[in-house]
Amino acid sequence: MLIRAFKSIVLISLPNFALLIPDNCFSSEIRNEARDCTNRLSPMLDNLKSVLAGTRKSSNLIKDITDFCDFSLKCYKTLQLCSGIDPNLITNLDGVCDMYSFKAKKFDGCYQKMTTSIEDNCVYSFFMTPVYINIPDKKQRCETLKSNGKCVQKKTESVCSKNYSKEFHDQLDDQLKRFLC
Repeated sequence: MLIRAFKSIVLISLPNFALLIPDNCFSSEIRNEARDCTNRLSPMLDNLKSVLAGTRKSSNLIKDITDFCDFSLKCYKTLQLCSGIDPNLITNLDGVCDMYSFKAKKFDGCYQKMTTSIEDNCVYSFFMTPVYINIPDKKQRCETLKSNGKCVQKKTESVCSKNYSKEFHDQLDDQLKRFLC
């Protein structure tokens, strides 16, 4: 009772935005969830950085990436209300994670065929370094996404089956909608 009264006094004395924090944000469940997220995500991220930098090997990089994506999205979505995580960050992360998942699950056979030569820069760029995520200007981001997407679509049509082409087209549409293009 005393703790609840203290929280009420603190909230009343804080600026208006503090009144928007739900009561359950102060619960031990939420604190435990935040601690678990931090304890699990930090080593996962360090591992991914080492693998991507080439200082460590991974038996299955795509699985490592999708595991990190799944867990980090779960954490961010769970803790978003209490921690004030920018919803755009979650949307961007969700976009990158969705791209890796699509590449690994539905599109990997076609991707392998298209990345046999160095000249397939748009394919690699689209899937493995989605630069359009980091572009702050919406117009420029959409133009880059559309340009790389169009290039990958052409390569998909020429190298892979119609099923892959349709799958990629649907994925590109989802990305364009996600970023409001």
